[in-house]
Amino acid sequence: MPAPSPHGLRIFVDAVDRAADAPARCEAARRSIEQVQLLNDEFPGGRVALVAAIGAGRPGVRDRNEHAVKQAVYKAMSYLLGYQCDVTASVAVLQPSQAGDGVDELSVVIRAGLRRLRPSTPIHVSGFRFYSNADSTGPRPFLESIDGHRTCTDALPFLLTEFCSDPMPQLKVVTSGDYSDMLLSATAPPLNESVTFAVARILRNGWLRYRSPDRDHEWQTTIQRFPCKVAIRDVYIRDDVFGDADCRELPQLREVMRHVFERSGWDASRFRVHRTRVVYPPPMVSTTWWFRLPEAPEPE
Repeated sequence: MPAPSPHGLRIFVDAVDRAADAPARCEAARRSIEQVQLLNDEFPGGRVALVAAIGAGRPGVRDRNEHAVKQAVYKAMSYLLGYQCDVTASVAVLQPSQAGDGVDELSVVIRAGLRRLRPSTPIHVSGFRFYSNADSTGPRPFLESIDGHRTCTDALPFLLTEFCSDPMPQLKVVTSGDYSDMLLSATAPPLNESVTFAVARILRNGWLRYRSPDRDHEWQTTIQRFPCKVAIRDVYIRDDVFGDADCRELPQLREVMRHVFERSGWDASRFRVHRTRVVYPPPMVSTTWWFRLPEAPEPE
């Protein structure tokens, strides 16, 4: 457990002093607390820096302290924003595009156990960037549903209603330029009611497949927008052995991915999953996957 503060220790000792006949021990404890207080006052950076310094050389202490701090951030951000989420999952599935020089990305986002803690501003559920050349037939990026339907401005067709709460709170779509947001209003869902959303879409030709003169890596960055207990980040890459990825925090994740693969027509047996799992991830901190691009094969 994290090191208690001198103030908290004094409260505890005073309670013991009132409840038990042990004045000598309580007085000795108070002298020890004063020594701790003096050490906190003299150490540069105070108690927080002292606890960090103690934990630096003791992995067990450091892990406990980090967990306590991340949990405190989760609670504080939940209070400030007025909402929280049990588990968020973000899955990227990558395979070569039909054009051959690019890569298609099938993306799945799940918000499980989303709760409103107080009447607040609208809650962002998921966002989509629509490309101005969405009607292009060339190897340029465009967005479509996992059923193969293109849409230019409406984000609602990307909802996986089979895996959303029933009844599902009404979502509002706000579009600005080529970007659309799916938002919950300031009153839905009701306070402390748990809801779940699942969204999927396919970005065609959105990634490079081979190295170019000015690019030798591709990457994907996601921002943790929600205070949540656990964040799952998966990436499936085709042509490796497919790994079956159970997720105890989100048992429906496997079923969602099976459903998405079947509806999109992508062959799940040709993918391997790589996972990043973070407990109490700090909100508004980004996570980036980097992929080294291979050289293009010589033309036959």
